[in-house]
Amino acid sequence: MVLIPSSLAVLYAADAFGNAERKMGRQQAGQGMLAALIRSTQSSHFPVVATRQEDLSALRQQAQLLQPGLNLHLWPLDKLDRLSGVDALLVADPALARWAEARQWHQKGAAAWSLIGMTHTLSSVAALEALRGLPASPIRAWDALICTSRCAREAVQVVLAHQAELLARRFGGQARAWDGPQLPVIPLGCDLDRFQALAAGREQARVALGLQSAQVVLLFVGRLELHAKAHPGVMLQALSRVAQHHARETPDRPRPCLLVLGTARSQATAAAWREAVDYFSQWFDLRLFDGQDDALSDQAWSAADLFISLADSLQETFGLTPVEAMARGVPVICTDWNGYRDTVVDGLTGCLIPTSQPGPATSHRLAELALGRLRYDDFMADLMQQVVVDEDALVVALERLLNDASMRQRMGEAGQRRARQLYDWNHVVGEIRSLAADLTEKRMAAVGQNEVQGSFPSPWQQFASWPSRHHQLAGNICLDPNRFQQRLALMEQLQIYARFSTAADPPLRLSALRPLSAHLQTMAAAQSQTFVVSIDALQAALPDQTAAALQHALAWLAKIGALELSA
Repeated sequence: MVLIPSSLAVLYAADAFGNAERKMGRQQAGQGMLAALIRSTQSSHFPVVATRQEDLSALRQQAQLLQPGLNLHLWPLDKLDRLSGVDALLVADPALARWAEARQWHQKGAAAWSLIGMTHTLSSVAALEALRGLPASPIRAWDALICTSRCAREAVQVVLAHQAELLARRFGGQARAWDGPQLPVIPLGCDLDRFQALAAGREQARVALGLQSAQVVLLFVGRLELHAKAHPGVMLQALSRVAQHHARETPDRPRPCLLVLGTARSQATAAAWREAVDYFSQWFDLRLFDGQDDALSDQAWSAADLFISLADSLQETFGLTPVEAMARGVPVICTDWNGYRDTVVDGLTGCLIPTSQPGPATSHRLAELALGRLRYDDFMADLMQQVVVDEDALVVALERLLNDASMRQRMGEAGQRRARQLYDWNHVVGEIRSLAADLTEKRMAAVGQNEVQGSFPSPWQQFASWPSRHHQLAGNICLDPNRFQQRLALMEQLQIYARFSTAADPPLRLSALRPLSAHLQTMAAAQSQTFVVSIDALQAALPDQTAAALQHALAWLAKIGALELSA
């Protein structure tokens, strides 16, 4: 099929494409995508839809820098009913229903142009409301919602199916497929040329940062909030285990170094990280760098031998930093989690660490979030408490890559090739333009057609495809007495654990944690080796605790490595 060339307009908003005060993956991706769209424009005009109050001076300057002579063709947002000369409107979020409703005011109705949205986080009430509104909106088959990962698409499909079932029950009949939108998987991209240029200068960067040439340097980049990206406990524990092993076996070897590049939003988070630095620095070098400092960020990336990101937040849908690491030729250790498993090829460009979370039927607190009794950050923290990253598998991966420079080089080179093939913004924008052309074909073919209890699924159901597996909060648990006592002590001692367990704020307090821990301590004291106990027996021994509270506490204890849950 020969695709009809299409004119793609961008709905511009500074929050999506502008220079945000605090660097977030969404804004960085938006800036990169917009630059690639400008570079790839074949016409002398670049169509932009924006409010009359939007400051477009930075966009005009960027357009002239990337394409001298290119003119911005501005269309006011309040005149969408007269928008002409474009075939598709790109919206950098999933809230397509609003624009589909606005399109209905056009004399051509839904056939006026195609809408293309993009997923980012899918866990907020705003995102869920945007998705829930699609089945009842005038979205058509020539519209599309770009999903940045396969897991993102599955999460979207869960919400759409849930809403379709609600509508079918309300109006009678059966839930069935409806004509739109398309759900293509198109990843985010990055500026390959810039990142590869910055990959040079390793030795100079190490000198500037005071690092040894022979030191193996790991890098984490991301939000430092303990609940919003990746809880650091498993990363720090696993690296300390590996470092202690190296200290015993090869005492003359330089200690590994972990660079943490990011920004803390709160003083409590910053204090928790400083405390972690004080504790874990006895085994490896641990340094915190300001993620807002561009020069320091480039030096940290250039100095890195290995990138690590153990995302465990349902807020994550794609995860851009592993792609940026591959673009720079740095091998990646990351969790087998949502979009990460699309980007990182286990054993080829890095290592994927198994994860687990409760199954779709597990209790949740979405009603509290939707009704305003629970803050979004607390909701995400509540879910984070129950996601487990396989610490032992992480130790194995760290041992392999810290000990094998040639493997790191092979993986880095393979990652760079993969990034060039799949994630260069020029390639990604080409996919978006091809999608627009395909949607135009569908729309033109349809010309002449007649145009006229819980609101959301459980987060564990919506995000059921995020982890490697679902752990079962039934059956048995396995407990090593010594390790259990050590992790319980750290839970009391370190804020990275205590803040969301023993010292948690009331909304996040684990009511069953202390009685469960006390009961398991009594059992562990009578054991000299690893033992197994059934969850039914624990429930019988703790009759005052609800099953949900007990399961939540067990998930947290598994998360910190104090016990193991059955698969």
